Amino acid sequence: MVKFKLGAIDTLNNLLGKNATFKSTRVWDRFATSNNPCLMEAKPWLMKKTKENSEHYNWGDNCSGWHLVKSERLSVIEELMPPKTQERKHYHNNSQQFFRILSGMATFEIENEVVEIESGSGIHIPPKVKHRIRNDQSENLEFIVISEPTTRGDRYEVPNQ
Repeated sequence: MVKFKLGAIDTLNNLLGKNATFKSTRVWDRFATSNNPCLMEAKPWLMKKTKENSEHYNWGDNCSGWHLVKSERLSVIEELMPPKTQERKHYHNNSQQFFRILSGMATFEIENEVVEIESGSGIHIPPKVKHRIRNDQSENLEFIVISEPTTRGDRYEVPNQ
């Protein structure tokens, strides 16, 4: 198992000396697993993420989503909603969400309130709060939604909404 951080080699060299060489990964593993919070475990999925190299799905009325991060504990999705589209009002028992608007203007129905969120801004939705996002505008709405933990299996639609 190889662990790294930008600058980790410099840190290692400072701790072990500039002439240190590694003949096995055990020395690196001991250093990397020594409760140093700045280090990350290297994994095959550690790569630049874009819409082009992410899993795509369609939802609602011609809306699109791209899974940038898809795990049980965290979901990061880039979504696109065409003009005059909306999702069904729903809530999540366990998941909290943060929506960051990349372009366009989002209209959120949160419980019985209506809130407009412009490009460059975001909104936090705690668990158990009924909500929906709409695109009432005449241009595409693009946003990032971060869910913790994932909303898979934790979405409950509100009847007649």
